[in-house]
Amino acid sequence: MKYISKLKDLKELTLKDHRHITKACLPNINKLTDLEYLDISKNSMLPEDLFVLTDLHKLKQLFISTDKSEIEFADELQKLKDHFPDCDITVY
Repeated sequence: MKYISKLKDLKELTLKDHRHITKACLPNINKLTDLEYLDISKNSMLPEDLFVLTDLHKLKQLFISTDKSEIEFADELQKLKDHFPDCDITVY
């Protein structure tokens, strides 16, 4: 991830289904300030870990996953929507 984080003007990043993608990668993902699309579903990250992503102001689509039911996840999802106000969040 540290090499990917050096890419300028990167708009789309799919890291779906990579078990080595963990919350330790988030600071590097946060450097990708031009991202508009990010798929980090089905990896070793929890949705609550994503609040460290504070510099992705252009993000329009975010794909995440959770083992929680829709009811169990409702409050967390709302907090994520508040954190990424201009972003469509899809949960698997």
